[in-house]
Amino acid sequence: LVVAFSALGWNGIVRPEWAGTLCDLPNVVVVHALDSCKSWFTTNPVTGAADNGAWWDVTLEKLVEPFGRVCLVGESMGGTAALRFARHASESGTVVSLVPQINLQDFAS
Repeated sequence: LVVAFSALGWNGIVRPEWAGTLCDLPNVVVVHALDSCKSWFTTNPVTGAADNGAWWDVTLEKLVEPFGRVCLVGESMGGTAALRFARHASESGTVVSLVPQINLQDFAS
């Protein structure tokens, strides 16, 4: 399973990313996570309520459960989500985060 998190997109248009590249791979299930609230994956997309990513966390946990190998990928806003939800990647999977929107001071020792 590959979970591809969307970036905010060109001119703020959220769209599935990596579709052409990943969908051409044999035996790979691709799920596109689109943050329609443009909240850096901190809002429940069903209710619109800010929940600090709880809806995404619970949904990802259920989604990845039946898969042996889980990889997360994203860029910009999606890269932030890939890092934020990295615990859902399997040991045999990976997390790829390109230009994440993060503050490195949050990781200071």
